[in-house]
Amino acid sequence: MYRRNTTLALLLLLVGCGGGGASTIPVPDEPEAAIRGFMEAVRGNDLNVMAGLWGSSRGLALNYMDGQELRQRLTVIQVYLDHESYEIVPPGLTAPGTDKAREFSVRITRKGCRPTIPFTLVQYREGWLVSEIDLAPPRGRADVYSVSSSRIPAVALG
Repeated sequence: MYRRNTTLALLLLLVGCGGGGASTIPVPDEPEAAIRGFMEAVRGNDLNVMAGLWGSSRGLALNYMDGQELRQRLTVIQVYLDHESYEIVPPGLTAPGTDKAREFSVRITRKGCRPTIPFTLVQYREGWLVSEIDLAPPRGRADVYSVSSSRIPAVALG
């Protein structure tokens, strides 16, 4: 019984910290589906589903990023993207320099405000992952927030 409880506790700890394990969520085969899944996970405050849709051309960020760092980044994203509703603003343009990335704008509605957020999605295997989200500040502020799955975000607070 002790060994079973220890094994269960270790498994829960690994899942809770990211654990570097593979996601059980299939990678969407269309970029718009990846955005919809990601935004629904944001709305539901589900960091595990967000982690299963966020990464780079290397794959899911949860497979190569430190679990604590991943959780921190996704928490920041969740706070900034929390919304009452959203819409994907067409079209999904091919990102400059590659045919394996698409750029989209997502307009969120929150407390009467309707900011438009740029998303970059990358192709991974046969599907698409949310790779970069530019979280621009309100007009008139010089702060820049950018959260990426492949590099350390530049965050200026002032």
